[in-house]
This record gives sequence, structure tokens and C-alpha cells, in this order.
Amino acid sequence: MDPVPGFKRHVIVGQMTNGSGRSRLRVGVHVGQLMQRVPGGIGRVTEMLCAELPEHADVVAFSSCPRRVARADVQLDERVEFRSLGPGAPQWRYELWHRYRRPRIDLPVDVCHAPSLAVPPTSAPLVVTVNDVVFLRHPDTSTPHGVRFHERGLEIARREATAIIVPSEFTGDELVREGFDRERIHCVPPAVRAPDRVPTESTCTRLHRRGVRGPYVFAAGTIEPRKDHATLVAAFERVRARYPDLTLVIAGASGWLPKKAAYDLERPGVVVLGLVSADELDLLYRRAEVVISASIYEGFGLPVLEALVRGRPVVASAIPSHVELVDGAAHLVPPADVDALAAAIIALLDEPDARAELSRAARERGRHFDVAATIEGHLAVYERAVSGGR
Repeated sequence: MDPVPGFKRHVIVGQMTNGSGRSRLRVGVHVGQLMQRVPGGIGRVTEMLCAELPEHADVVAFSSCPRRVARADVQLDERVEFRSLGPGAPQWRYELWHRYRRPRIDLPVDVCHAPSLAVPPTSAPLVVTVNDVVFLRHPDTSTPHGVRFHERGLEIARREATAIIVPSEFTGDELVREGFDRERIHCVPPAVRAPDRVPTESTCTRLHRRGVRGPYVFAAGTIEPRKDHATLVAAFERVRARYPDLTLVIAGASGWLPKKAAYDLERPGVVVLGLVSADELDLLYRRAEVVISASIYEGFGLPVLEALVRGRPVVASAIPSHVELVDGAAHLVPPADVDALAAAIIALLDEPDARAELSRAARERGRHFDVAATIEGHLAVYERAVSGGR
């Protein structure tokens, strides 16, 4: 299978474990991100792995949180074995992991996967996903504690991981700049599966009650400084001068430095929903006139992919990961450029034919991001780690 068009041929490709004649791998997956108040894109990908991997491997999900206090919207597949690591707040356990590499995680698994930089100490071969290094490139978009935590996790990954998974070639290149061996880095782009069900009337009613009415442009993602909602809102004000009935709808929980990120979101025509359900998110994408991502830095850009797979026209910042992801299937503008962002949105609203053409390109590009290929890529990395990286 070829890697996703637009990505270098750095993706490991192998046969699916299920039905290949080999014994099934037993994979330990740290699911702590799923229990966080703000699971973010890492949580979404982790949830997808736990839903899809059991077809091909035995999965042991582990976390400091007992399963009964997991977030209500997280439902692990019944085939996933869950192991609680015992009492103690996750943040304290993570500090012990990073500072002292204790307590050791001894699970009956062939390989251990950390989908984030909360990297557990383990005797099993270790695979770590490094999604981005924003904490190095834009430390002002996080807290000092957040920067230190991720720096420690990155150093542990460099020192201990048998294999590193990255979501984009851009992130892989960033890690090479930070001293990682390119041979250990494997690009496995995330994938999402757009629901084929029709939104229910109750979902429509809930969003209507929360202010989602009439035509709107849409932005999804955690409310934090690197998403640059300030540029987004400033551009929207200019768009609204031309389209006074238009609404800007923003969905996403508060993340790093929320007051700094959200101080100017309370503007006329702006609806801030906070965290939404999967059904609500799907409907918000599908009915948006335009989907916007103004981020100043991303390792991938999951909201952009979610828009592409639904065939929605996208305007996004021309940061390297977005350029790589959309491969021409979105309108890209310089980051933090209010004039350019407003002009791109207006151009699409003014020209229905151009909007329809961009929708077709988006849907075609979205088809290249296949869930089965993403799972196959992860399995191949796991198998390579088990065999000592050979």
C-alpha cells in the first residue's frame, strides 16, 4: 500500500496481524489522555486506536484513573482489557515517571505505546508518538510547567523509545532537528471516519438552543493561544461587515492559558460552544459554509482532516503541517494575517462555484486518509519494535 499522497515514503507498511499466520501481538496503550478534562486530538486518536486495534491485536489499556471514573463520553471497546495503575493523581504519577522513571509499568504485553509525551517506564519495547514540538518552537503558548513536562517527555522518548511515531513528515523533520535518529521515526498519519448517519432532530435542536442558527463559518479545536483565535475573530469581524447575518461558531474545550486565548471571543456574531458531543461536532462540520483553522503551529491538524473527509471547504493557515496535509485541497493563507484570512473567507462566500469545487477537492483528499492504513501502520511499527527495530 502506498503512503498517503503528499507524504514521503517513510511510512512503514506491513501485513495486518489478523489472519497473517503470526501470533497476535499484545499491545499496551496508555490511555491517560482519554481521562483528561481536555482530551484534544491525542485523545481522539487514542480512542480510535482502542476501537480499531482489537481486530488485529490484543489491547491492554492502562491509566492511573480507574475505569469507573473515566470521562462519560469515553467508551472503550469491550474487547480492550483495562488495567488501572492504582491510586494517585495522574499528574503526580507522570512527574514520577519523568523524574525518576518509577513506578515501573509491568504489564503482560509485547510492546508498550505512549500516544503522548506522558511516557511510562516499562520493560517492554517502547513506542512513543510525538505529535509536535510546539513547546520548543512557541513556548509562550503553554505554561512553564507544560513546557518542562513535554521537554522531559521528549528527552525520555529520544533516550528510551525503540520507535517513534509521528503524524506528519513535518514533525519527523522537527525531531531530526532535535537530535533524533531518522531511522527510528515512522510517519503514520491519523485518520478519521466520518459518520454516515443523518444528524438527529434532537442534535439540531440542542445546537439551535445554543445559538447555532443561520449560515455560519466554523472552527474546531482546543481554546489555547497557538490556535490563534484572536486572528480568527478579527478576520470574522471584517467578513461580517459584508455578511451581517453570518455567525462564527467555535467548538472546543479550554486548554493551555485559556484566559489569554479567549479574552476577545465575546464579540457580536461569535458563538463559543465549548466541548461538544461527537454528534454535534459532526453536524457542525457538515453544515458550515467554510471551516477555518488559523493555528500558528500544528504537528498535523486534525480539525482540518475532519473537515476534508466531510467534503467541507477549508481555509487554513499556511503552516508546514497544513500544507502537507491538504496537498492543494484547501485555501491557505499566511498565519496571523487578518487581511488574508478575511479575504479568503469572503472569496469563498462570494463564489458558490469556487466553494463547491473546493468541497470536491477536500472530499477527494480526505479519502486518502484511511483508518485501516493508519492501524496497519501502527501494527507495523509495533512489530518492528518487538523485533528490536530491525
